Amino acid sequence: MSFDIKAFRPESVADLADGLAEAISWAAANWFSANFQAVKLHLIAISEAVMQTRWNLATGRIGRAEAATLMGIHNAALGAQMPGVKYGGYELVQKVLDTATKVLAYAVRNLTGINLAPHLIGS
Repeated sequence: MSFDIKAFRPESVADLADGLAEAISWAAANWFSANFQAVKLHLIAISEAVMQTRWNLATGRIGRAEAATLMGIHNAALGAQMPGVKYGGYELVQKVLDTATKVLAYAVRNLTGINLAPHLIGS
């Protein structure tokens, strides 16, 4: 982040909105970076398996029935990955909400001396 959240003292609504946007963007980007690689690796593995199945079918190494079975397995593997993506989305939303709350709590504390969220930002 380009500003110090702990010292954040917005002087206007625009300053507060900009600070919120920057903090949320940073938190979301960090979450996505941390989680995207794992999802990407699963998708690459499934994609490689699908392409191998396609190649084997095209070259006559396997028949249509075997290819259909393998595609079912690949589909199941992809389906097994999707709940992780779904719940990861919930985790991202929670991270965004926590970040926004922290920004607001620090802004209020730094401007008024009143700590509205000691459980998030300490005393």
